[in-house]
Amino acid sequence: MTKQPENLPIKPMMTNKYERNGYIAMVVGILIFMALFNKCSSQNPTLTTTRTETTNSGNCITKEGHFASTSRATVEKSAEIAASGDAAAFQQLLMSGNALQLTGGKKVFLVDQSLGMIQFRIEGQTESYWAQRNAISCN
Repeated sequence: MTKQPENLPIKPMMTNKYERNGYIAMVVGILIFMALFNKCSSQNPTLTTTRTETTNSGNCITKEGHFASTSRATVEKSAEIAASGDAAAFQQLLMSGNALQLTGGKKVFLVDQSLGMIQFRIEGQTESYWAQRNAISCN
């Protein structure tokens, strides 16, 4: 059996009331943030995810001039390129076939929603696409 040294410099975790109050304030702040975020998530459908296709009877339509892709990452990339104003890079993205420009007024069915993005299926097609949420208008 090994003998433990008796004079180890062990410092208690909270040495004074100010440190303890700081820890308590931090924990309370985290709990308040989590409660508010959970409340916002339940009230805002763009923060939650719906994994099943919505039966909206085609009450949603595409808006003219927006872009979509089968890949959510490609839609995010196309938004970055468009915001930068690099027309040549944006044209290259469209020509690669990884993104397509939506025509307005096409009837769509919602598949998934998440953080400002929406996944939809165009009426009569089996493949689903991702786009920014404002690319689709629902009544």
